[in-house]
Amino acid sequence: MDVNQIGREGPAQRGYALLDPERFVSLAACEHQVEREAVNWYVVEPLLAADYGVVTYDAVGQGQSGRGMTSMPEFARSLAAVVRQHGTPHAIVAHSMGCAGTTLAISWGLQVARVVFLAPAADPPAWVAPFARAFGLRPEVLDRVRARSERRLRVRWSDLNVCDLARALPARPELLIVHDEADETVRWQDGAAIAAAWSGARLVTTQGLGHRGVTSNSGIVRQAVEFVTNSSPRASADAALERELFYREERISD
Repeated sequence: MDVNQIGREGPAQRGYALLDPERFVSLAACEHQVEREAVNWYVVEPLLAADYGVVTYDAVGQGQSGRGMTSMPEFARSLAAVVRQHGTPHAIVAHSMGCAGTTLAISWGLQVARVVFLAPAADPPAWVAPFARAFGLRPEVLDRVRARSERRLRVRWSDLNVCDLARALPARPELLIVHDEADETVRWQDGAAIAAAWSGARLVTTQGLGHRGVTSNSGIVRQAVEFVTNSSPRASADAALERELFYREERISD
């Protein structure tokens, strides 16, 4: 595994490349990683077996990267820095806030053919409202918080809605979304909303996997890798139909 610094402004950022990434998939996660855990994405080994390189990174404020506050725009800037250093990825597999950051990066011009979103967040700024209610923040205080945040992020909160970003994209990559109905961190409705806004997107709904389980379930990993590599799409579609019709009790249960 090649461990390197990602060239970008601001805090230092750590990147990880596996094999020669001439044809590679970038992984964008909202997770705290350390170096030995950088390869713990369950899609890595199947992608390597399919002759794809894999590039991932610790976002600012996470893992071995420099200290700082992580945000949707920072995820986008981190991904853009990875692309500048390693080149254009064939696909991106993202989880949670990494999905929102990936969409923002695409809206800024990042080119990619296929994208997989696992448990994506549709509108991160909307999370502030319940926080404000819980702490009894007055509207004028929240306005000051928003203003300071926008100055730091260099982006308006109103420009960070993933559905709005998706609808405005001049060209949309092919998108597979996987979201669990009982996701305890990001509502399933977020994934459904993104699927509705992203023309041609496919939404896979799971049950009982939760927010993190969608990253490790063997059935989901297989679907994600098949989608990224575009391997045997007809056979995959036939197998999925057979599983839906005849093996309903076994679906997404392993």
